[in-house]
Amino acid sequence: MAASTIVTACDGKFLWGAFLLLVSLKRHRVSSKVKVWASGLDDSDHALLRQFEGVEVVAYDTGFASVPLEKPAAILSTNTDYVTWMDSDCMVTGDISACLSPSDQRFQIRFRSPSENRLRFRSEQYGPHDAFGSIPEAVLEVWKQEVNEREKPMITTTCVSNCFTLHQRHFEFMWRWRDQIQKIILKYGGESDSPYTYGGRISDELTLNSLLAFAYGVPPMSPYPLDKNPHAYLIHFGVNPKPWNRWQPKHLKHHELVLSSIDWARQRGYRTPDVPPAFRRSRLITTYAAAYGYEMVRTVVNQVRGS
Repeated sequence: MAASTIVTACDGKFLWGAFLLLVSLKRHRVSSKVKVWASGLDDSDHALLRQFEGVEVVAYDTGFASVPLEKPAAILSTNTDYVTWMDSDCMVTGDISACLSPSDQRFQIRFRSPSENRLRFRSEQYGPHDAFGSIPEAVLEVWKQEVNEREKPMITTTCVSNCFTLHQRHFEFMWRWRDQIQKIILKYGGESDSPYTYGGRISDELTLNSLLAFAYGVPPMSPYPLDKNPHAYLIHFGVNPKPWNRWQPKHLKHHELVLSSIDWARQRGYRTPDVPPAFRRSRLITTYAAAYGYEMVRTVVNQVRGS
């Protein structure tokens, strides 16, 4: 099996996420090396992450939440045949090693279903002739102008950049992604509603999708494998709040997995960050009540805003 590296990035808000990711990789004996780009963490935080064999921690100063360059930068810092990016709010449920060194050397990334893709863009970005779940034509037109290569888009929905795998032979495309992000930051960084903005800041994911749609030299792609095996797949705790702050009802199915992973780490002598209330077995009823109560309040607030 060819050598591979998993890279991720975290700051203090995602320390628990990075810790759980590392625990899940070690618990399930995933063979890849791991490289964590850490922003704003102190020596004790670094030590928590380094206590796992095969983990390298790289300190960097750029604000984790403000500049979307950590993904291509971290990927380009590796020297193994394959590299897999994983967000630091992910976990694995089994040994996914074989998926991280695909023999065909193709780019593995997941694309959204139409219903998922509909939620990726703001409602005002859709025009009357846009099909449900498509990429809005207004967005595609800007992407086409900025990339300035292909005439027709090569994708019909957007990819999810929380986890993807590629071979070093395709690093030139990662350089292209990094350069395109810098270009987009300079041009659209002050805009809150550009075709590259999500959550109030420039999105590395939307920039990547613009290249997948209109750039030449895109790596050949193969189906995403980490949602196929029911015994070894990737979990992504997407959207706030994160489980270490407050559980969402849709994530509660993974509650026991998270707590058992913490137990597994402690039983083997690994130190943990300070355990938040959401990760304490003694607060099980409170945890579930808080999750569903928060969801009810959020639903009511969204209904009021939409009325």
